[in-house]
Amino acid sequence: MSGLEEQMKKLARLPPNKSCADCGQKGTTYVNVSAGTFVCSGCSSVLLSLSTPQRVKSVSLSKFSPDEVKFVASHGNAAVNEHLLGRLGSDVDVPTPQQVTQFKHFLYSKYVEQRWKGVGAALHPVESILGTDLPPLVVSQGASSSSSLSSPPAKAAQSEFAGWADATSSPPQQQQEQREQQQR
Repeated sequence: MSGLEEQMKKLARLPPNKSCADCGQKGTTYVNVSAGTFVCSGCSSVLLSLSTPQRVKSVSLSKFSPDEVKFVASHGNAAVNEHLLGRLGSDVDVPTPQQVTQFKHFLYSKYVEQRWKGVGAALHPVESILGTDLPPLVVSQGASSSSSLSSPPAKAAQSEFAGWADATSSPPQQQQEQREQQQR
């Protein structure tokens, strides 16, 4: 197992990420690399079925790029839910996964439409939740690689979430692909 996969597993074990970002079920086995959240297997299936599907990977079986690990590290369940559900009123009846059609519509409204996105919602990277006495996250491509990426997650969170202000923003890997397509 490479260092990237181990880093993703560590992120999944952080307290805010141990419960599904979408239904609250304990035990997250998948990561939504489009949003930077950890989800259960049931919600991963729903996310993949959206008309604009989210990129979902198994935490234990998938390979991850340095950009994906940095993106997820700078987001996480608590920060993303605070951002995307910041204006969700107490009058909204949040469906359960057993209410299949309604739950799928709820996730579409959350991730694709961003219906309840908080205006100026405070964003908290993992270190804000767990404290500042944590060692910095170092993302590397394994022992054979001489290059490693290290950046303060707080700065990464500010820059990544700043891009969510418009509907055209996307995770770093998708942004790179979009730039390459524009150059062609």
